[in-house]
Amino acid sequence: MTGSYAVLWREGKGPIYAGKVELGAHGLTLEGSCHGRQRSSLTIRYEDLAGLSLTRPSEECLFGKLTFMLELREGGAVDVAALNGLGTVRELEERIATLVPRVPVD
Repeated sequence: MTGSYAVLWREGKGPIYAGKVELGAHGLTLEGSCHGRQRSSLTIRYEDLAGLSLTRPSEECLFGKLTFMLELREGGAVDVAALNGLGTVRELEERIATLVPRVPVD
């Protein structure tokens, strides 16, 4: 079960990247660029996830879009917002929860 989605993402309080998330058999990979110049790639193994939660409307949302947080076992978090809206955020959340059933979802 794999898939790719257009997203915005940010690790911790770092820069916001526009790009994609790819869901693979063993983990997810975020790839993108910031302001069209600074490129980044981040791979997170499903076993490294501690939880998933939707952010409340606040400054934690990425550009005002519904955002979910990937909580990492080693501390820290990655915020992800789908460029295609609410339905895509829910689909991503459900797909990750299906791939990693032991991860609590808020």
